[in-house]
Amino acid sequence: MYEQEPRQPDPPEPPGGEVEALDALVEAGGFHRLAPAWVPREFAPPTMELTLRVAHGLRRLADERQ
Repeated sequence: MYEQEPRQPDPPEPPGGEVEALDALVEAGGFHRLAPAWVPREFAPPTMELTLRVAHGLRRLADERQ
């Protein structure tokens, strides 16, 4: 007989309007004024090729640390 996994509680919902306000701030570029200039402002589109390249790089780094 298997024991049932404990159920994780659902994350709390943010107060009304906060998600939209944060989204508007990020869209307007407001978030990046808080980050150093070396933080990327644009990212490569998440494709399968990119995912595989990242996975390969992470595996290589993990192997180098062993």
